[in-house]
Amino acid sequence: MHEQYKKELGALHLNTLVLACLRDARHLNFDDSLVGAIETSLCNGPVYFYGYPYLTIFLTNKNILETLKINIKLNDYNMLPGSEIIETIHHVHYKAANSICPKSLVNLTKGKTTIMRCATNDSNVLIPQQIKWSDINIPEN
Repeated sequence: MHEQYKKELGALHLNTLVLACLRDARHLNFDDSLVGAIETSLCNGPVYFYGYPYLTIFLTNKNILETLKINIKLNDYNMLPGSEIIETIHHVHYKAANSICPKSLVNLTKGKTTIMRCATNDSNVLIPQQIKWSDINIPEN
């Protein structure tokens, strides 16, 4: 499931129009790519998208970075250039599935994430690899 949340920064009830589109940008036709769209004012409060609850995409897909795109356009705000008036909070929820490769699920270990890597780019052989959470550098911002 993909969840998108936007909220205004600074002054409450900012009467700024926002157009937001959640798209599967792998589709070349814009209308076909739309998963959700909304046009509203930031003074109406947060905006949420929930889309593609059962989307399955292979980690080896060459266009994986185009799968979900968020386009945001703001209108009618009168502030200095470079002012930040909204923030976006983006969540992607993952679910382990064994329907494609039944032996791919492994025992979960606290403090580690197990990913399945393809042996080669054109291979169907998956090799489990564990990543320690302590080895991941997560920025504070």
